[in-house]
Amino acid sequence: MHIRNKRLWHARDGIHVCGNAFEDHEFKDTIKLIELFANVKSKAGFLSALQHLNGFYAVIKVNNHEVYAAVDRIRSIPLFYGSTEGNAYISDDAHWVRDQVRDEEFSEIAETEFIMAGFVNGSETLYPNVKQVQAGEALIAEYGPERMKISTVRYYCHIHHFNLKITEQELLNRHDEVLLNVFRRLIRWANGRPIAVPLSGGYDSRLIVLMLKRLGYENVIAFSYGRPGDEESAISKELAQHLNIRWEFVPYSNEAWYKWFRTEERKLYYRMADGLSSVPHIQDWPAVWEMKRAEQIPEDAVFVPGHKPYPMAQYIPSYCMSIKYVGKNKFLEIVLGYYKLFELEKLNPGIVAQLRRRIIDVSECSRFDSPEDAAVAIEKWVLQEWRTKFTVNSVRVYEFFGYEWWLPLWDKELSDFWCTVPIQYKINKKLYKSYVAQLTKEILGVDLRTAKNPGKSTIMLAIKNIARKTGLYKQARSIYRFSKSMKASKEYENLPLAFYGVMPKEQFAKLYTGGENINSFLALERLGRISFEASEKRS
Repeated sequence: MHIRNKRLWHARDGIHVCGNAFEDHEFKDTIKLIELFANVKSKAGFLSALQHLNGFYAVIKVNNHEVYAAVDRIRSIPLFYGSTEGNAYISDDAHWVRDQVRDEEFSEIAETEFIMAGFVNGSETLYPNVKQVQAGEALIAEYGPERMKISTVRYYCHIHHFNLKITEQELLNRHDEVLLNVFRRLIRWANGRPIAVPLSGGYDSRLIVLMLKRLGYENVIAFSYGRPGDEESAISKELAQHLNIRWEFVPYSNEAWYKWFRTEERKLYYRMADGLSSVPHIQDWPAVWEMKRAEQIPEDAVFVPGHKPYPMAQYIPSYCMSIKYVGKNKFLEIVLGYYKLFELEKLNPGIVAQLRRRIIDVSECSRFDSPEDAAVAIEKWVLQEWRTKFTVNSVRVYEFFGYEWWLPLWDKELSDFWCTVPIQYKINKKLYKSYVAQLTKEILGVDLRTAKNPGKSTIMLAIKNIARKTGLYKQARSIYRFSKSMKASKEYENLPLAFYGVMPKEQFAKLYTGGENINSFLALERLGRISFEASEKRS
């Protein structure tokens, strides 16, 4: 066993714990979590203890003849493992595990998946003998006469129990009760420390600052970043002013990104954050770094981003809800829509078939026949794979700079609530948007905009659904990508977060075909497929 980040982990008597949690209404810091697991004497007891925790943590317990290890429901603090020659290895550092099992080459299918999706599906990583403990999963390693036997068991799964008789108003009331509990837990954990919120123009981060204001937590710092004059930052600043919250802004530019990406700090961050399974999140990495250097964020601040898992029915196209039978093929088509960093159609059909099998393998016990079954299966896959490995993994940014973090919108009670909400209230975030809009009016007395054109996303969804129904989606997408590729120079210069500055403008113009985003290029760079070339003269 090996722990890389000893600053975050605490150990005693063979028990190693990172993070905090609540058991019922009792807060358990790292020390109390160690005491909890010290009383665990069996595999059943270990799983039972995990099922009663609500928080963000990882644990490793070493006994004489066995090792228990687990990550929380969302894999917020990853663990990796591998075995060779009868020896087993477990660590919070995937690179260390790779060194122990002496893997030298990427798995071909995992490498393809990383390029297409930005993460690796299931328990796999880029290297065939390096595995990861999945969200809501425990690992049991038992010493045998000749070697150690490793097995895994899922102790938590997103299971839906739809309450079809409940009214919309009753759901709104229940949602409000749950959120009050969620944010009281956040406040108990923060314990008076400054709470730093990356505040955008959207619903999620807005909900966080509104709830903190409602519950009287005053020590809040909001921040935004991007090109000066960006619409998202303007809305962020306006909201912070209405709430009388201190607001910080970090300007982004192509030139700044070019320098940031070539620093030793960025390389060290990548080594810590990728887990050999995810494209490292860079969106607010330089913002946190610049604020720390300028002492705009106190050393004891805690970060609370607006990442959320629900409502998830937005991820099943609404046109699927109007047909009687969805089926496995349609389910796979929708899920493969998340493999969008490059065009899936250009892959070898044999590779696509392998990707389809990998998705089915991790969608254990799922059904795909009815729209309701398909929605549940898609939610389950998105939560377990895309959200945890691609979204939640972004908290590595805060850890890298020495800060703690909390994800209130991933609170177990809130997740369990959304598992009871009928699908019709989740599509297009109907219930969620209604609640946040109502809360905004109640606290601020105004209805702040959420985007320059609030109806744009709804209109685009409608157009996409019509295109899918008529079989014209692929043709429409090709035309759209071609038109974007013709405007590569404009895309490079005007992207609100200026991401593409990590590479010279000339290189971007050669690589960009209209369908990629920044993670497309970051995935290729991480794998050594491309190098962001230096340029003597940059535009």
